[in-house]
Amino acid sequence: FDELRSDSDGLYMTATAVKDKIFLYVGASPASLANACNVFGSLDVVECAETLIGRARRSLATFLPHPADWELCRLDITGNYGLPDAAMVKTALRSLMGTDSARRKATSGKGCGDTVLWSPSSDVQMGKAYHKGPQLRHLVKKALIVLDDELLQLADKLLRLELKLGARFFRHMQERRTNRFFGRHWTTFTESDLAGLHREFFEPLCDGVEVKD
Repeated sequence: FDELRSDSDGLYMTATAVKDKIFLYVGASPASLANACNVFGSLDVVECAETLIGRARRSLATFLPHPADWELCRLDITGNYGLPDAAMVKTALRSLMGTDSARRKATSGKGCGDTVLWSPSSDVQMGKAYHKGPQLRHLVKKALIVLDDELLQLADKLLRLELKLGARFFRHMQERRTNRFFGRHWTTFTESDLAGLHREFFEPLCDGVEVKD
C-alpha cells in the first residue's frame, strides 16, 4: 500500500493477520472515486475517508465502522498550480531540481522524467513535483480514465506539488509528546492543518516564488 500511486484508479483492499487479529486496509484516491479524476479533491479528511469506506462497504456488502474507528497509515496532500503554459511547467521543474533545503535534497529517480522527488524513501514525509498534463495523457492513452481535450489542455498548464505523510508520521502523533499533533486523532485534522503541512514542506524549497492566487 505504501507504493500505491496517487493516480491509481479504483479502490484497493488487503487484509493482514497480526497474531490473533486480522486488519483490513483500504486505499484509493478519494478524488478519483468521487469525481472520476484525481486532479482536484477535498481537504476535508473525514469526507475523503468516508468516500473510501463507503465504497468499500458497497464492494464488500458488509458493515464497516465510522472513520474515527480507523487508523490512518498514509495521507497524500496535493496542491495544483496553474502556470501560463506547459513550457513554464517544464522550466519550474528544472528550477526545483536545484532547490535543496538543509534536510532535503532534490532528486529525479530512474524513469521519473520531469518528476522531482524529496526524501523518496522516508516513511514520515515525502515530496514530489510533476507535470500533471503528461501524466493524465498517459492514463487516457492506457484507457484508465476518460477526459476531453479541453481538460487535458488545461492540465498541461498544471504543476502539481504532492506531500505524502507516511505511517511513521501518524505513529509520532501518538508516541511523541513534542509532536504538535500529539494525542490527536487524524480525524481532527482541519483543512488549515493540512494546508499548513503542505506549505511547511514546500515553502523552504520554493523560497522566493510568488503564488498570486
